[in-house]
Amino acid sequence: MSERQQAAARRKDAITGTSDYPNLSETPAATINIAKATPGKEPTPAITVQALPRIRLAEPFERLRDASDRILEKTGTRPKVFLANLGKVSDFSARTTYAKNFYEAGGFEAINNEGFKDRADIVAAFKMSGARLACLCSSDKVYASEAADAAKALWVWVP
Repeated sequence: MSERQQAAARRKDAITGTSDYPNLSETPAATINIAKATPGKEPTPAITVQALPRIRLAEPFERLRDASDRILEKTGTRPKVFLANLGKVSDFSARTTYAKNFYEAGGFEAINNEGFKDRADIVAAFKMSGARLACLCSSDKVYASEAADAAKALWVWVP
């Protein structure tokens, strides 16, 4: 794997619409199949060169999204992750945005929210979401004071 492919796979180099700001609801683009020239009628090139390999940096993400599409077709729903936002909106919005992009790039539907007033609300929302995976999102300060309790509350109710 090339350096560029590794950077794209790790989301260090963003691919807009694929690894960053993915849209799970977009419809596939139509493609045109261009027929090749008639055999025996191709012009003779003045020089011959080795073609560069075709590399599409988005392919690994597309394979994940295709797997998610197959699950959606089979079950009626995509794999889901519940974003358990802790604290105020200003505490969690940056990490929530990152997590949403991260999971949706792989075809997971990220269930977002505006935060919770207590642990019972987090657990109730997690249950209602239909997700089997939760991701805590907040600031370092809030993680230090609330993450362990939130994780324990969510762990008790893993479907």
